[in-house]
Parts: sequence; structure tokens; C-alpha cells
Amino acid sequence: MRISTIQAFNTGVRGIQDNYSAVTRTQEQITSGKRLLTPADDPVASVRLLQLDQQAGKLAQYKDNLTAATNSLTQEEAILNSVNNVLQRVRELALEGGNGALDDQARKALAQELTEREDELHGLLNSQNARGEYLFGGYQSDSEPFVKNGDGSYTYAGDEGQRFIQIGSAKMVAMNDNGKSLFVAPTAVTPEGQGEAERVVLDTVRLLRETLENTDGTMDSEQRSSRLAASLKNIDTAMNQVLGVQTTLGARLNVIESTQLENDEASLINTTVQSGLEDLDYAEALSRLSMESIVLQAAQQSFVKVSGLSLFNFLR
Repeated sequence: MRISTIQAFNTGVRGIQDNYSAVTRTQEQITSGKRLLTPADDPVASVRLLQLDQQAGKLAQYKDNLTAATNSLTQEEAILNSVNNVLQRVRELALEGGNGALDDQARKALAQELTEREDELHGLLNSQNARGEYLFGGYQSDSEPFVKNGDGSYTYAGDEGQRFIQIGSAKMVAMNDNGKSLFVAPTAVTPEGQGEAERVVLDTVRLLRETLENTDGTMDSEQRSSRLAASLKNIDTAMNQVLGVQTTLGARLNVIESTQLENDEASLINTTVQSGLEDLDYAEALSRLSMESIVLQAAQQSFVKVSGLSLFNFLR
């Protein structure tokens, strides 16, 4: 079979182009540090890398969710500690108010401090996070959960919802507690020692203050003592209610901490596997580049010699 001059020329050109492409590809690998430049380089590894990228995206979202949950629960924990401090002081004032040796002026002084504590507690129960959301309104985070009525009493205007956030592939955690579970007692004690319907803790403080403010003679010492005793019981109930939620809050923070460690470990494994699939072995690549460069140079020299033996020398 005879080989024409043009066939020899084309064969030589294709050989140079193929060798040049190989050199260029290796140079691109070295520049990028990646073994895979296109999915065609290793279809199986490319599919696995896509899966790992998706997993990395989920882990990144979980990390953001963990941060949000931690910030929310840490803020709630600090607020509940402040609430307990206020209620402890209110309890002390109730005990002081039961001292039969106090005169009306002394009781009014205690009531004045209770006014300040009531306002402080009202502010704490309507606390907001950095995004302006009310912490204790349940799902209704855009409006004040504890409303002061015209007669001085208080109403819980939120709901019993609890917002959950995903922190792992199969883990959800509550990032808030509603005000009803924290600050609304299912039952409260009346001055007569009887149970009544739900009562907001703020109303307990208000009724205690009104008891100490009463100096017009319409309340005798026995009635005052009965009211103070009822207030003490209701304050203790409120503090125990808050303490119960604080216990679950601490447990949730522990879950968040352990989940963060698990996710960090999964992220490290994910990164290691990705690196093994796509990162370039520089020693092998540099050795291969040297060999491909030699082959390319040889092909070019061969083409020059072959083309010099053809009719191309006589074409003008």
C-alpha cells in the first residue's frame, strides 16, 4: 500500500497535536493541583466527588444551624438565670413583707422595689434575639408575648410552639421554649388557699406588690399574711417551673456540643476522601511531564526530518 505525502504529513501533525495535548493537560493538572480536570478523566471518581460535595454542603449547613441553636439557647440560658435572680429577690421581699413589725412606710418601700422588679421581669420575659425575634412567644416571634393590660394584669399572647432546627442527618433540636411552659403556672394558689386557673408569674409579683401597697385599712394583718403566703407558694412554683426548663436546656446544649464533634469528624473524613480522589500526585505528574515533553520534542524533530524528504521541498 502506498502512503501519500499528504497522509504522512497529516499523521505527523496529529502525532504532534496529541503529544502537545498531553503535555498541556499535565501542565494544567500541575497548575491546578487537581488530578481530575473534567468528568471524563475518571467518571466513577467524578460521581463520588459530586456526592462528597453535596455532603460537604449539608455539613456546612448543619454547622450554621448548630451556631444558631447554640446562640439562641445560650441567650435563653442567660435570660433564665436573670429571671431566677429576680424571682429570688421577689421571694426575699415577700418574706420581709411578712414581718409583723413593719409599719406602712416600710411596706411601701418594699412595694416600690417590687415595682422595679416587676418592670425588670416584664422586660426579661419579652426579650428579643439579634434578629429582633421574641424568644418566648413560641411560633409568634414577631410580637410581644407578655402584654400588660389596662388594669395592670398580664396576658400571655404567644402560643405553645417550639421551633426546631436540624443539626445532623437525623438530629433535630429545639432552639427555643415558649413562654407558657416557662412563665405561666397551670394552677396558682389564691389567698384563700384554693387553686385557680393559669396565672402569669408577672401577676404573682403584681398581686404581692398590691398587697404591700395596701395601707388604707381594708386589709387586716391576717389577710395580708394569707396573701403573702400564697404569693410565696406561687413564686416557688414559678422558680421550679423555670428550673425544670433550664434542665432540658442544658441537655440540649450537651447534644449540640456532641453533635458538633460528630459533624467535625465527618467533615474531616469527607475532606480526606475528596483529597484522595481529586488531588494530584505532584511527583508522578512532574515525572510524566518530563517524559511527555521528551516525546513531544522527538515527534517534532521526526516530523521535520520526514517532511524534508517529501515533495514539500519543491513546492513553491
